[in-house]
Amino acid sequence: MAYIQDFSPWKYLLYINMKVYTTTYFVLLFFERVNVVKFFAFSATLSYLLTLTLSMVYSYKKTFEEFRLAVRARGSIENKEFIKQVFAFFFQKAMDDSKERALAMRSRGFFDD
Repeated sequence: MAYIQDFSPWKYLLYINMKVYTTTYFVLLFFERVNVVKFFAFSATLSYLLTLTLSMVYSYKKTFEEFRLAVRARGSIENKEFIKQVFAFFFQKAMDDSKERALAMRSRGFFDD
């Protein structure tokens, strides 16, 4: 019980936050200096998955930017309502895209069913 009384949660909280900060910093530094496409070039499967992932990221980023510009053009729409609608749209888009991509990958022999 004496151990718990001497325990300060602030030191632990600071430790965890600094650990997350340094890990994030070094990961971002690593990917800033390393070309991700060349990094995964040793495997055709990983290169294919990376290409699919990057195409989805750019597509979703473009769609989100279009949503943001539409809200800005319309004026005052509640922020909570915008977030809710965008989340629902992206969730449905992700489900539909994953089904389509799984079918495309299966037709190319990517899965061993």
